[in-house]
Amino acid sequence: MAVASLAAHRPDIVRHWKFLGATKLYHLAVIKEGRIKSVLRSQDPDRLMRMSDTAFAALFGQTDRTRREHAHEDGPKVTVARIAALRDRLHLAAARLKSVRDPATRAALCRELRALEVDAARLRHALSATSGAA
Repeated sequence: MAVASLAAHRPDIVRHWKFLGATKLYHLAVIKEGRIKSVLRSQDPDRLMRMSDTAFAALFGQTDRTRREHAHEDGPKVTVARIAALRDRLHLAAARLKSVRDPATRAALCRELRALEVDAARLRHALSATSGAA
């Protein structure tokens, strides 16, 4: 979602720096707007490309990240970014699946999506039962 938002609001950055790859574009997308250009201007593009994803993320420091984490006292941390990434993958898959024409394949995909809906509903119910939210 963050990269899609960056592409919508700053397509010039995505177009110019797409050679960095998805993970580094994600790191660019989650930092504060003003820091993107200042960091990119101060670095050699070849160096940025050769940099590991971890080293690239370290350029911005943890305080500049906008990712929010929610933790339930009884369970592991669940990041909002992971849920947003799942939603993005589902939207991408939906766009790709529109081109499937074979009726048997389409029927099988529908069955899988129904099963996924049931699993998502169970998870939503479990989460709302523990948090009191609907």
